[in-house]
Order: sequence, then structure tokens, then C-alpha cells
Amino acid sequence: MIKKMINLSFKEENGKIYFSPYGALGNKIKITPEQKKEFSELLYKNYILTFVLLVLAVIFSSPLPFVLQVPSLFSYSKKVKKIGLVKLSVKNLPRNLKLESNEISIYFDVLGFVCALIGLLGSVFLLIVNPNKWLIAVLGIIFSGSITVFFIYLFILRYKKKR
Repeated sequence: MIKKMINLSFKEENGKIYFSPYGALGNKIKITPEQKKEFSELLYKNYILTFVLLVLAVIFSSPLPFVLQVPSLFSYSKKVKKIGLVKLSVKNLPRNLKLESNEISIYFDVLGFVCALIGLLGSVFLLIVNPNKWLIAVLGIIFSGSITVFFIYLFILRYKKKR
């Protein structure tokens, strides 16, 4: 599954390889086969590191392990800047998200929606059960609610029937 996710970052068009380092938010950068191999390995290591840190965060009930992810993210950004200029933009986000629909994106769209919905329902439950924690509950409702709305928008954008 990780290899499939990594391969989504690369596109081959007319014999040239293009890399999208920030997915739908960024542009494509033309790279060599050697750079593709280097970035594939780097992305694989980053995904494994992120998974391990996520497990540690859950085990220890702390977001602190994610601090260890920061040097890796800076290293990735630095390597990306060496190969080309990346323009981040939300202007083309709807078009890019619509184009990036595949079996892996469907899986992660559903997973993200379910997680956001659980967070939203958990925040509402917290507000009902323990009104003294209203600030945390309201922040959770706002955060999880906005993510839930984003995923609903994404479903409409990607999966509506074209007429």
C-alpha cells in the first residue's frame, strides 16, 4: 500500500518523469530517474517513520513523538527545493483533487471522513456529558466539523456523476 501511495507522487508523460512533492497543493517538477529513486526511498522512510511515531503517540497518549518528525520534514523540503521551484496554491485544488481520484484515494477519503465524523461525534458527546469542558468540546466540534465538511465536499467533487 505504501509503494502505491508513493507512486501517486510521480507521473510519466511523453517519456519525462514529473514529481508532485506536495500532491494536489503543489505543482509538478520534472525529475530524472535517479531523483525518482531517491525521492521514492525518502518518501518510503518518511511514511514508515510517521507510522511508527503515530503508534508511539497512541501508546503513550502524547503528541510529543511527532516532534521527532520535524527534522524529517525540513530535510524533505530542503531536498525538494534543490530540484525545482514548488508553487503551493489552493486555487487549483478542486481541479487537482478531482483529477487525483483512484482506488487509494477512495480508501483514504473514506478513512478520513470516518475519523473526522468520530471526532465530531466524540466532541458533541463530550459537550453533552461534561459541559465543564465546553471549550475543548467546541474546539473539537469546530475542527472535526470543518474536516467532515471538507470530506463531504471532496466526495461531491470527486464522485458525483458527470452529466
